[in-house]
Amino acid sequence: LGGRVAGLVGIAAAPDFTDWGFDADQKAQLSRGETVFEGNPYGPDPTPTYPQFFADGERSKKLDGPIALSMPVRLIHGQRDSDVPYAISLRLAEKLRSDDIQVVLVKDGDHRLSRPQDIALLLRLSECLASAGQDSEAGEAFARAWLETAAADERAPALHCLGLSLVRQERFDDARIAFDDAREAAPITNPAYRARLSGMSGHAALAQGEAEAAIPAFERAIADADSAADPSLTAGLNTDLARALVAGDRAPDAVAALAAAREADPANPQAWLLSAT
Repeated sequence: LGGRVAGLVGIAAAPDFTDWGFDADQKAQLSRGETVFEGNPYGPDPTPTYPQFFADGERSKKLDGPIALSMPVRLIHGQRDSDVPYAISLRLAEKLRSDDIQVVLVKDGDHRLSRPQDIALLLRLSECLASAGQDSEAGEAFARAWLETAAADERAPALHCLGLSLVRQERFDDARIAFDDAREAAPITNPAYRARLSGMSGHAALAQGEAEAAIPAFERAIADADSAADPSLTAGLNTDLARALVAGDRAPDAVAALAAAREADPANPQAWLLSAT
């Protein structure tokens, strides 16, 4: 689809549902070619799961390794979702290769996210994503208007959107402020998102040639990634820190950062490549 896709929005994403969505008895029943019927809270008829559907899901699992998707991604999930645990969206964010990822948790949201306020949030996320990617000034205007009325749980994605729009205008100092404010507004229960926001602040500082400002941003990001227990994210941020340290004439510290990256994720190619240069 090339340039026609601005990004991806996931609502209650449920990858690898065959791993966590069925108990042992149900899996055994499906493996015998039998259909599983479960209660349906949305209608009078039970929900069927057919053996072929389950087999297709088994063949399509994605969370066992990196997902080669580099476009912007927005994942929104209700924390009261009784069908798909919101932790699945957090795991998906860890596996996606893209650095431009937002996970928005709606504390009182259910699986369907069909209340007026849920739909309004979905529309804002989608419009912001499209605006920031196609017209940076329009994206900035949209983000600032959103911030004027944003609820507390909307401030982080609105500020994130603002930062992306400012980066595309090469207003890196303003973008750093937006990303830092977004991290502060993001919930502590979502440390991976906080880590990515701090990482974006660090990259904006590097784009300005401000290595000394980039270093603490990447250090904050690494601490958040450690809290998220995401070794791949930790490794990537340590390689970013190493670049900032080299730019700041701190080569011995950069060597230590690369060693930390290799230790966090021995399969990270950038850590090994930079270590060899």
